[in-house]
Amino acid sequence: LVEADLRAPVLAADFDVEAVLAAGPDVAVVSLGSGPTEAQAPATEPTATEPTVAAPVTAPISAPVTSSPMATPGVTALEPATLIEFADDRLAFTLALPDEHALVDSGTDDFVGDGSCVGYWWQLAGGVLIEAWPASCDPENSEPGNGAYGHYRTLADAPAPTAGGAIETVLGPATLGEQVYYECTNACSEWPLDIAVIELSEPVDADYPTLAVISTGPEATLDDLRALLDAFGAG
Repeated sequence: LVEADLRAPVLAADFDVEAVLAAGPDVAVVSLGSGPTEAQAPATEPTATEPTVAAPVTAPISAPVTSSPMATPGVTALEPATLIEFADDRLAFTLALPDEHALVDSGTDDFVGDGSCVGYWWQLAGGVLIEAWPASCDPENSEPGNGAYGHYRTLADAPAPTAGGAIETVLGPATLGEQVYYECTNACSEWPLDIAVIELSEPVDADYPTLAVISTGPEATLDDLRALLDAFGAG
C-alpha cells in the first residue's frame, strides 16, 4: 500500500491499488467495509455567518464649549490691592489706599520668638511702609540705614527725630517727623525718613495702640506724607 495524505478521505469496500494511485496523493483509505468505491471531498462544517452590527452613530455636540481660567487655591487675582482689611485679637483696622500706593506685600515678625514681641507690616508701592509695633517691646533702634528703617511706637523711638507737625487721619490723629537715614555701598548717601505715627481711635489691644507710616524714598518729603495720610480712606 501507498501511504496517502489524509486531506481527501475515500470510502472503499473492494478497492484496487491502481484506483487509489490514480486518485493521487490527496486520497486516503479510511474504511475497508462494504459500500461503493468513490472519492469524496473532505467534509466541512457549515460556517455560520455572524450578522454585522453597525456601530452606533453619535451626533456631534453642537453646544459651544466655553473655557474658564483655572482657580488656584490661596492665590488671588494679580490686581493692585487698594484696601487693607485686617483683624485679629491684637489689631484691627480697614484702610483704603490710593492707586499709586497699592498694597505690595505684608507679614509679621516675631522678634523674640515666643510671641511677646510681634510686629505687623504692610509694604505699599512707592516706598511706603506701614507698621504696628507692640508698646511693651522696646525696638532698641540704632541709627536707621541700609534697609533697616527702625520701629516706631511713637516718634520718641527715633534716635534723633525732627518734629513735623500733626494731622488728622481716618484712623486717628497722627504726629509727623523725620529721622536721618543712610545707605552705603561703594559710597554713602543720606536722606530723611518721613515718619507719621497714628494713634488708633479704636485699638483692639492696649499693647498695639499705634500704626507707623514711613516714607522711605530719597525724593519723598513730609508734604508727600501728609498728602498720603489725607488720601487714606476709611474703606
